[in-house]
Amino acid sequence: KGNKNADNDMNNHRQLATLREEISILEKQTTNKLIASMIDAAPHVERALNVLARLDIIFARALFALDYNGVIPEVGDESNIIVKNFVHPVLALDKSISGVVPIDLMLPGPVIVISGPNAGGKTLALKSFGLAACFVKLGIPITVNQIPSKESEVRVDFFENIFVQIGD
Repeated sequence: KGNKNADNDMNNHRQLATLREEISILEKQTTNKLIASMIDAAPHVERALNVLARLDIIFARALFALDYNGVIPEVGDESNIIVKNFVHPVLALDKSISGVVPIDLMLPGPVIVISGPNAGGKTLALKSFGLAACFVKLGIPITVNQIPSKESEVRVDFFENIFVQIGD
């Protein structure tokens, strides 16, 4: 009887070792198949993430427009900027600032010269023109004090290059 139990124990250990080896082989095969599937799916996942990122940007721009009186300007290529009641976007974002005075941006051509006394708002005007032009390049709505009744009140043409020199 002692030999039979020992033989049975030995058989059980061999079977257990064989089963463990088979399980290990199946685990490796399953892992390799999953890795291969992930590698095959990677371009599709990357494409889906790119689409989701684009949608997120579109919805963020739309939400920005709704929250801060953003308007999509008419865009041309004649170097014009016409924005009635422009509000600097940093001032628009800070709801605690009251009494922000909007400005009308009028640029009838490719070159602008602004002159005037110190503390006359020249830098603010230049930065406002630059921001409006940059917002168009980025597809961000232009912040205004009130939504215009006519589309022609907001036009910001596309500028290939934007250069600014401020100071003496």
